[in-house]
Amino acid sequence: MSDKKILFEIRDLCKSFKLSKKRTLKAVNNVSFDIYEGEKFGVVGESGCGKSTLGRVILQLYEASSGKVIYHGPAAERLNKSREEGIDLCSLSKREMREVRKDIQMIFQDPAASLDPRETVGDAISEALRLNTRLDAKARRETTEKLLQTVGLKAEHYNSYPNSLSGGQKQRVGIARAIAVDPSFIVLDEAVSALDVSVKAQILKLLNQISENRDLTYFFITHDLGVAKHFCDRIMVLYLGNVCELAPAKELFKNRLHPYTESLLDAVPRLGLAGRNREREELEGEVPSPIDPPKGCPFHTRCKKCMEICKNEKPAYKEVSEGHFVACHLYDDMNNNKI
Repeated sequence: MSDKKILFEIRDLCKSFKLSKKRTLKAVNNVSFDIYEGEKFGVVGESGCGKSTLGRVILQLYEASSGKVIYHGPAAERLNKSREEGIDLCSLSKREMREVRKDIQMIFQDPAASLDPRETVGDAISEALRLNTRLDAKARRETTEKLLQTVGLKAEHYNSYPNSLSGGQKQRVGIARAIAVDPSFIVLDEAVSALDVSVKAQILKLLNQISENRDLTYFFITHDLGVAKHFCDRIMVLYLGNVCELAPAKELFKNRLHPYTESLLDAVPRLGLAGRNREREELEGEVPSPIDPPKGCPFHTRCKKCMEICKNEKPAYKEVSEGHFVACHLYDDMNNNKI
């Protein structure tokens, strides 16, 4: 990805939720990585690992506890900054963030929950145009009908209500609403996990087409590694709010390094003799509480390769080969170039 331009620089990002005077939930813990323009960046991990929280902090739907989210997109110029310098979204005012929100959008897991049942499909999409453009009512209607056709729906769906649509159609409406303001970046939070297999494939194909036609960058949150493998350019593995591993998708599946990544990939179903004959090591135990995370490596309580150092020292996040990062003491003797 060295020839690509950086769209986001995420640096030492943390997000904690104060539950009481003595209890704090650490959802995202010192996470650092880059997102490149035009790529499909995948984030995987078990439920509760911090994937969705991370996406929301990047979009500033949740305020970061500490760290930086440096954005190099078009909004930087509109806020009188150079795109090379970028803008730290964590330091912007609400007015400045309203300007940035034209560039960054989100598509949610449950399309039904993200649509108002009392609002027509056309109104749901054209509202985004009303708030973010100077188009008159007629132009908003024409643009909305074109967007419906772009996502595989008909112009007649303009007057439909969400309860008359299938799950796949509702998600298409969500996609149309997200791309209405011509964003550069979209967070997809388990956007296909609630769909049937055939519909899921159609939506992923549609997302690919839209990405190519509009030069979009995706932040693709999923628990399905099979989908991530075929859809994403790079994949980051999260565990208990910490980055375990980050690599190009093909490299991650071919040469997984972190024991947690290995456990996740072993759990992916495979067909035929390859699936029946392979040895599988099931991941045992429960994910520790993010309220009281373990000392040392976050994964050491479930790791079969755990060493004494893992129980006391958190491993450094290092690049062990070009574009392949890992946080594991098994690779302490390799180079220590942090991101």
